[in-house]
Amino acid sequence: MQEKEEEAGRSVRLKVWEGLPPGSDEPPIEVKNILRRVFLHGMQDINAWLCYPSVSVLRGEIIAPNLQYDCRMKLRAGSRYVAVQESDISEDDILSEYLSSCKLDRESHCMHLPEENGHEIPEGFDCVFYREAKEIMYEATFDEETFIVIVLDENGWDSDSCKKRKKKQFGIRVVMKSWSEAMLSSERHWNPEQILQKLKNYIDFLSSLQSYLFEMM
Repeated sequence: MQEKEEEAGRSVRLKVWEGLPPGSDEPPIEVKNILRRVFLHGMQDINAWLCYPSVSVLRGEIIAPNLQYDCRMKLRAGSRYVAVQESDISEDDILSEYLSSCKLDRESHCMHLPEENGHEIPEGFDCVFYREAKEIMYEATFDEETFIVIVLDENGWDSDSCKKRKKKQFGIRVVMKSWSEAMLSSERHWNPEQILQKLKNYIDFLSSLQSYLFEMM
């Protein structure tokens, strides 16, 4: 879910998770550029964070002519937590207070914005994107590299302010831990050459995973 403050052109996202390990305060590996934690009223088992959108530093298409699906690569960088500009603190306070009244439909596992009759979206803010996903995560070691394989069943919509476009997709995301640790490090000592040195490791694991999955089908 994304909230956009239009006058200043600043975009932030609320990332909400249900089903994290009990007692865990650490966000999942996919949550980056965190501004602050948001506590939802009456929902202690739901975890939420206000974040900046991720910054992509590399995109590519992995062409597999014999397969009937798209395979795309996207590398994102940025600190796990980001420093908040003093000028943005009051905006984040307003937005966090509003979003703390979001409600989860536990039957459908869908998060809803606060009811309009009791909590109107603050002036100057608008919701322009929404996504919900069921995720199953697996961890694997291949050639001394650790990978996280995430199976996603996603629903969502986006809007250009005149209409909503519904989206539904099923996919598999493959994360190489060493890449994530380097690119999310607050020191930011990585460089493109170091990242590309491990591209073969990633492609080799992806090829092995593809072969395994299609042998099972």
